[in-house]
Amino acid sequence: MKNPNNHGCCYSVLMKLPYFNALRFLVVDPMHNLFLGTANHFLKAVWLESGVISQAQFEIIQHRVDLATTPSGIGRIPNKISSGFSSFTADQWKHWVVYFSLISLLEILHGDHLECWHHFVLACRILCQRKLTTEQVRLADALLLQFCRRTERLYGHHVVTPNMHMHCHLRACIEDLGPLRGFWCYAFQHYNGLLGDTPNNNHTIEAQLMHRFIVDNSVSSISLPTEFSEEFKPLFERHTKQVGSLGMTISQPWVEDFSVEYESQSEWSIDSCLTIDFPSHCSRTLSDTTLLAYLQQLYSKLYLVPESAIVIN
Repeated sequence: MKNPNNHGCCYSVLMKLPYFNALRFLVVDPMHNLFLGTANHFLKAVWLESGVISQAQFEIIQHRVDLATTPSGIGRIPNKISSGFSSFTADQWKHWVVYFSLISLLEILHGDHLECWHHFVLACRILCQRKLTTEQVRLADALLLQFCRRTERLYGHHVVTPNMHMHCHLRACIEDLGPLRGFWCYAFQHYNGLLGDTPNNNHTIEAQLMHRFIVDNSVSSISLPTEFSEEFKPLFERHTKQVGSLGMTISQPWVEDFSVEYESQSEWSIDSCLTIDFPSHCSRTLSDTTLLAYLQQLYSKLYLVPESAIVIN
């Protein structure tokens, strides 16, 4: 087998499957792709190294962010910008890009440099919406493509990373899976943090986490006497405040968060009649009656409706 470090890829046995499409079946995580990837790369590897932004100007950016008023559900970005954006979380990178970066970089970035970053921010703002239309997805895809082209022209081809190339595949992921909120990794990151906060003795951590999960699940299923429910209920619940991207994701019902509005009936959509339309390239897979039954069960659980009320095309 050839060394994957030489070519950036390696062989997988999945390639033997006749229906496997290595490009189409790859899901790009927007959290790592856009915010932990490109946003982080630009600030630390592109602008600083090329001298577009100096370390001293981070103080100006920090001051502007401190003066900004943000919605209560988002919170303010911590005082880490002046130290070079050290230890920024994925949620903080997202808020920095979408809400703060343009106003903070005015008169710090000039001309084509600001215009290039403007393309990236506009694309992120569009893609982070709860609902997307076909035109919005195409516009965001065009903005990201222009951003990559301007980046190569301004800073050289050596700063264009494979991660930036993956921006061009986000459109296909959205067409297959729906808005970014349906498949980005913010929820996984949040619950990884919860697991990390679980007390343990640093030995056989996996077994301790599973034991804690089983115990918590058993306790939460206990039926309390009604006369003492108000007194004991708080003791049996683990309260975790959902803020940031995860809180925004779960703040509305599932149907509203993950529905996609497409004008073309040939594309993926979920409408009020619970008619699910899949792209034509899925037709052979959906011909399996067992898979159709599983899909009906899935949507029945998600929408809390009888399986007979779901039509899958």
